[in-house]
Amino acid sequence: MTQIERRGTADERLAVLASRLSHAATSDATRRAYQASWRRYEKWCRGYDYPLLPCAPDTLQKFVASMTLSDDSPSGIERAIEAVVTAHKEAGLKPPDTRKARKTLRGYRKERPQTRKKAAPLTVDDLRAMVDSCDLSTVRGVRDRAIILLGFAMMARRSELTGLDVTDVRMDRRGMVIRVRSSKTDKAAAGMDVNLVNGEHEATCPVLAMQAWLTVLGDTTGPLFRAVDRHGRLSGDPKFAGRAKGARMTPQAVETILRRARVTSGVRVRYTPHSLRSGGATVAYEAGADALEIARHGRWTDGSRALLGYIRPIDQWEKNPMKGTGL
Repeated sequence: MTQIERRGTADERLAVLASRLSHAATSDATRRAYQASWRRYEKWCRGYDYPLLPCAPDTLQKFVASMTLSDDSPSGIERAIEAVVTAHKEAGLKPPDTRKARKTLRGYRKERPQTRKKAAPLTVDDLRAMVDSCDLSTVRGVRDRAIILLGFAMMARRSELTGLDVTDVRMDRRGMVIRVRSSKTDKAAAGMDVNLVNGEHEATCPVLAMQAWLTVLGDTTGPLFRAVDRHGRLSGDPKFAGRAKGARMTPQAVETILRRARVTSGVRVRYTPHSLRSGGATVAYEAGADALEIARHGRWTDGSRALLGYIRPIDQWEKNPMKGTGL
């Protein structure tokens, strides 16, 4: 092989590596959201005969206005703007000036009623009912109990749960340590250890639930949580008869697990995967945990408005300024 050929091969390898690392910089959830927003932008441009790229500032402003007519959420519109900007960058084009579009969005935020619904925080009573309904004689039941209890105790995002590997779990005499290699607020993917203490009750102890799942799983490497088919076989097994494409369970499956546990247990509240996260934070604060420690444990940024939103309703009663005034 000549020097020129060797240089060409090296360049190709570097190009592949650069592409892979660039792809890894954006989470799968963000990538899917951008793709959905971009498809909508494409459809809108075709309807008005606007060129896709480059996008003029006035065109982007009109696109934003069209989304307000559809009563899209401000966060969805913000994501659409970012999707268009990202598409320009990936195409090697100068991104459009977004000032007009964002000014339109600001006006929409002021006029639009604040009707955003938050996920109901999972209560301890409902948590107990849901994990009690898991059939521990089945592989699926053992897995579902482990996911629900781990998600609650970690105050986890569903993407964090399904992104875990077996090697991210480490036992300790005081409980268990979970290594979260990357999360929404950890842009540099520095990773963080989350310590889970042994529970007070066997039925709701996340450490015991995880030990039971690891025993069933058997593997010492690979994804921690996997899909289970009707025969009790795990995704990744050559005989697996489910629809999962890979060994790792998808984040969307966490919602299915919660819905099944809710229906089986008779719990009426429509909990979502985020209910595990908000519920863990809420009960911890009610039990006297410090807000800063909750933020660190749940991987919230300092001063997170989301976390304050869980805490404030509690403080409005427990720390009400009129409490104890003698009225």
